[in-house]
Amino acid sequence: MRAILTVILVALGATLAPAVAQPAVQVPRVGFLYPGSRQLTPIFDAFRQDLASLGYVEGQSIIIEPRFAEGQYERLPEIAAELARLKVSVIAMQGAVTVRAAEKVVTGTPIVFVIVVDPVAENVVANLERPGGNVTGVTTFDPQQPRKQLELLKEVIPGLKRVALLGDQGIREDAMKAKEEQAHALGLQSQSLIPTQEPPPRTRRPRGLDDSGQSSTLLQTSRRSACAV
Repeated sequence: MRAILTVILVALGATLAPAVAQPAVQVPRVGFLYPGSRQLTPIFDAFRQDLASLGYVEGQSIIIEPRFAEGQYERLPEIAAELARLKVSVIAMQGAVTVRAAEKVVTGTPIVFVIVVDPVAENVVANLERPGGNVTGVTTFDPQQPRKQLELLKEVIPGLKRVALLGDQGIREDAMKAKEEQAHALGLQSQSLIPTQEPPPRTRRPRGLDDSGQSSTLLQTSRRSACAV
């Protein structure tokens, strides 16, 4: 989270000063756009807390405009346009599907992303060194990461045979195929699952997993980066 905050502060430059700034200066607004539900993610709380730890006091030296699509991806362009109309100084967002939706309607406002698996392949930026346009951000892209995660799961769960690869609507089909191939290379049966909408709280088990007494292992990809067992 600190990485994306650094990029945001650079994008804002001198306009985003800590609470000691002159009261006559207009307080910058930062948009926050997340494709999922407010109740299902801690990322917004972490975003606010890290800004506060850097000396930016919400309502005094900064105003945050959070928006959540609640899993309704078709609403992302509409919500992004709303943030642009509010004349926010920068919009922070997560995931390639969110960025692609926003850049269609937001042209003059800097967009800063996090957790885009491969920004170049996802057509989010032109290249990593010079992203171009009004979009930039951070990525920890490593094509070998899924294999390392699967190897770790095999160590933790002796006799592991099946895994589910859980993605979202923003991940490319070839990216999921590559992960399936890595699973098969390790002797694992894999099943790719792409939920069509954000699951409600406490019912987060994706359709497609059987109801037998066996354990199911989820290797999460795209904007969901953690492994769950």
